Amino acid sequence: MTGLPTAEYRENFEVNQIKDQDLTPVTRKSRISEAKRSFLLRKNSSIKTIFNLANTMVGSSIVVFPNLFQESGIITALIILFIIGGISCKTCLLEISHFKMTELDFADTILRILGRKWFFFYNFVSILLLFVSGIIYFLLIAKMGFSFLIFIFQETDVTYSPQNHKDFTMFSYQYFGLIAISFSFILFCLKDLKFILKLGQYGILSIMIFSLYVIVKGFINISSETFKASDISLISPDFATICGVLASAFFLHNLLIPIIKNNREEKNNRRDIILGYILGGSFYAIIGIFGAISITGLPKQKDSQTVLDYYGSNIYSAIIEILLFLQLSSVLPVLWYVCRSQFFNIMFKTEKVPRKWFFFVNAIFSIVCLGIQIENVDPSLVISLNGAICCYFLIYTIPIAMHLKCLYGYEKKCEDSINNNEDLMSGNQLDQEESEYIENYDPKKIEWEKGCVDDHVEMKKKTGKFMRFMIYGIVSILGIAFAVLKIVNLLGG
Repeated sequence: MTGLPTAEYRENFEVNQIKDQDLTPVTRKSRISEAKRSFLLRKNSSIKTIFNLANTMVGSSIVVFPNLFQESGIITALIILFIIGGISCKTCLLEISHFKMTELDFADTILRILGRKWFFFYNFVSILLLFVSGIIYFLLIAKMGFSFLIFIFQETDVTYSPQNHKDFTMFSYQYFGLIAISFSFILFCLKDLKFILKLGQYGILSIMIFSLYVIVKGFINISSETFKASDISLISPDFATICGVLASAFFLHNLLIPIIKNNREEKNNRRDIILGYILGGSFYAIIGIFGAISITGLPKQKDSQTVLDYYGSNIYSAIIEILLFLQLSSVLPVLWYVCRSQFFNIMFKTEKVPRKWFFFVNAIFSIVCLGIQIENVDPSLVISLNGAICCYFLIYTIPIAMHLKCLYGYEKKCEDSINNNEDLMSGNQLDQEESEYIENYDPKKIEWEKGCVDDHVEMKKKTGKFMRFMIYGIVSILGIAFAVLKIVNLLGG
């Protein structure tokens, strides 16, 4: 996920610039709303929207795909890819089915349909997912940077400690982590990241060069005399890790709305999302298949974390590593910026963030990243856990709960709340949420809120209530199974 900066990133920058100005609370809130709504006017063609969806989906975490396709078996991996990709695409379509273009983002939709508790839960999980994604990117930064230095050290006969050894007596992976986090902390403290945003736009070139390199290595291995088709792993019961990694890879849900809002043809939104997922999924499949073939028959690397570890230290791998290092370094501060902004939005709303809090959260994030990197944790493990836990709630739980509530629960609650005005007048007890709803009753608001339900009359006719609950129940259980499978696999070593 999070391959390229999207409209959400640029929107966050503009909003935070307004927050830092000395304005009255009312003026500040008004200008923030104007800035957010201005993004509705920036329209893209369907083709650009499709590529934006795919580009945002595809990130540098693809460097672990070939290893996982080889471990899980190509056929097994493709089946899992198809299942998780299809579910992720479907729940993205559920999001836009209920999102109103007058709303600023998907969090507003959740607040309208599911209520305040789900709103805060959604924001908490989104922040946690971005936080862990930032850790993943830092681990990959450390991995690529140190691997590049190993090539330099081998060419110049400089002594160093291998990555799989925790060593502070000579230059090691741990010392490089200290250097990398110091540089990253400086970037975290920058409030104007316009230059980094422009640099990040060219990061896709690094991913494309890496992809071509993997494909070429695959063809070279196939044409070699030592290659045996029987050595290719096709089916394996070891697919726990790839389930979580693919959940993260196909996760687009909290970045979907900023892209879709900019689509010039709103009627094509559903089609463009499907095509975006097909494009992204096809890219994953190609890299996974050719990457797995490229390492078939090569000596198994016990501590390999990316496909580049199998290729050994050479000038071509070194060029790829430094390019990915630069690309990751341009994305990490932007990713952390968005995560930090969402956290501050909950804590301080539209108020100016105190300087001490700004440096405090930067320091906490840096310490966590460094601590995990020093322990040489495999990035694919963190990616998988992030997908199995955080993505489960954002891909399965929240979109499905919102969809079913809108179709079968929300309309009834509106009607019951209006009809129960007499109960309120007579002193009958109502829960706090209903009391607030009736107290703030506005006929225009009711009609606006019920509009989402009215739009789905045809949808309710196509599939019965029992069948719809059963289908989404099975999907939810499948998501739980993927998450539990990964956790059990982790605990079992």
